[in-house]
Amino acid sequence: MNAPRPEPSEDEIQVNLGSFSRVASGGSFVVANVPPGIPPDVFPPCKIIDLDVAPTDDADEFLLSWTAPGNDYDVGTAETYEIKMSENPLELRDATFQNATSVNTSGLTPAVAGTRQSLQFKPENVTKENGTTIYFAIRAIDNSRNVGEASNIARAVLLMPPLPTTPSTGATTTTPSTAASTTTHSNLNENSVINVVTVIVIIACASAIIICVIVSITICVVKRKNRHPETEM
Repeated sequence: MNAPRPEPSEDEIQVNLGSFSRVASGGSFVVANVPPGIPPDVFPPCKIIDLDVAPTDDADEFLLSWTAPGNDYDVGTAETYEIKMSENPLELRDATFQNATSVNTSGLTPAVAGTRQSLQFKPENVTKENGTTIYFAIRAIDNSRNVGEASNIARAVLLMPPLPTTPSTGATTTTPSTAASTTTHSNLNENSVINVVTVIVIIACASAIIICVIVSITICVVKRKNRHPETEM
């Protein structure tokens, strides 16, 4: 077995290298055929992913809210918004977005990216029935007409309040007559039951009497035959 190697001393480890410098070159490149002027804007506003819809105090109105995108993705300020609604959520996809019903956004101005915005409006040209479902989507457009993707789809359900009931002047008169009518029907039903029971009892008694008569006649005939057997032969 080899003997253990002695550990080096600190003087042997630390070597005096003196002063030195190092230079590295990354090379260079040349961009050619650059078109003159400002390059065109090809970056659209980013997709809105937090569109939300909530009811308001007015049963016919809704409150839409979302976070504003930018002019180029999430930087800057977009030019305008385009909001659509439909009873069919498939119409709010990018391919069929234009076919859905537009929401009036003439008074809506986009804010700086990251700002929370909202719009309260009353939907038109929809079936206003209790339980009707309406879907919403939004997208932004920048000043170069670059269109962002359609947002997430928000859903709202119309809940129509019940019609108020107006008490009529004949309500007091109607209630007693209804009770009287109910009582009359109950009395008629009881009388009908009594009549049916009476008829059944009468039929049972008549049947019993007829059976008794038949049995009595049979017994009499048998006795007479037993008294005069020779006459019969």
